Order: sequence, then C-alpha cells, then structure tokens
Amino acid sequence: MSQVVEKAPYGEYLVMCNGLQCDGFLEWVFHPGMLFGAVGKWWGGGGTRGRPHEGLDVALFRDASGRMRRVEAGTLVPALYGGEVVRIGPDYLGDSAFVRHEIDDGHGSTLHTIYGHIRVDDHIRRLVRVNAGKVIGCVSDRGLRGGKAPAHLHITAAWIPNSLPPEKMSWKEVGALGPEALLNPLDLMESRKAIEDLPRQM
Repeated sequence: MSQVVEKAPYGEYLVMCNGLQCDGFLEWVFHPGMLFGAVGKWWGGGGTRGRPHEGLDVALFRDASGRMRRVEAGTLVPALYGGEVVRIGPDYLGDSAFVRHEIDDGHGSTLHTIYGHIRVDDHIRRLVRVNAGKVIGCVSDRGLRGGKAPAHLHITAAWIPNSLPPEKMSWKEVGALGPEALLNPLDLMESRKAIEDLPRQM
C-alpha cells in the first residue's frame, strides 16, 4: 500500500514533552538493530530476531556535549498524529496503545500507530481522542528487569483493515497483516537523527 502520509515532527514532540531541550538535546541515535525491518537484536549479546522488526525502537539520544543518553523508564510518550485510542493491551515489557488516525489508504484500511513497552496514563482509556503530540503514557520500567531489552519505546505504524474490530487487535494480528501493511515509522517522522553501529553495552 503506497499511500503517502505527511510527516509529523515526532522527534520534536519527544524532546519538548520530556524537557530534553534543557539538557542540550542534539539528535536521536539508532543502532541498525533498532530500525524497521532489522533482523538483528541491538540489546544484550545480539543475535537474530524471530522475525524482521515491525517497527522502530527509540532508546538513545546524544546531547550537545556528545554524550550518549538513554531513554529511561518514565520518559513521556506522545502520539504521532491526532486520533483515537482504540485498544490498550499488555506486551512483554509493559503495555501497548493502539491509536487509530483519520488517515485511510483508499482500500479499506486506516493508519494506526502502536506504542509498545509503555505504561499508559490513567486518564487514557479506550475511545479517548488525542491530539498530535499529546502524552499517552510513559516508557515502562519492566525492560530493566529479567535480562530483557533495556527500557525503550517501540513504535509500529500499520494500515489496519477497518473490518478488524479493536478488541481483536494484537501484535499477533498486526504480524499477520503482512509486511505490505507496515510502514517505516522513520518515514513518518521529522527528527534530528543518526544511525550508528554502536557497541551492545546498552
């Protein structure tokens, strides 16, 4: 599905809602394993993912002094576009919020963004409308336990068929849509960024 979607200043939303400009924010930094379609892991000892990465992991940024900083547990998570929260469900590092946007592909599917490994704010519930840049939750601390990936924000963007009811939406269902239904989240974001092959002490 080749529908063109206008970019949003998501990198700036993250910076502003977390006050990172006060820390001299310079740019978001991505290991290749954090990117959409990656087959390798960026955390722990590396290795291969079970399937190509269906989204983007936001875990690191660089400040103006050149120091690498982590996205810590508690980092606020804004919405990429305005829309409606249609589902909140658990994932292995926290919760996932599914947000439906008023952007359709002309073929019976609507753009959704999914924010994984977060703790959803108490005031956010199903069918709540959110504006672009509105905080929907924060990065979960569960990634810091049990030897799993460090705390980070996972974002997936997908064309989800209008025939799929929100209560059936899950990571399994998103994976079953096929790669043609997924979009590279970086293609939807305006942000200052660098892609670097970083050491795995993350």
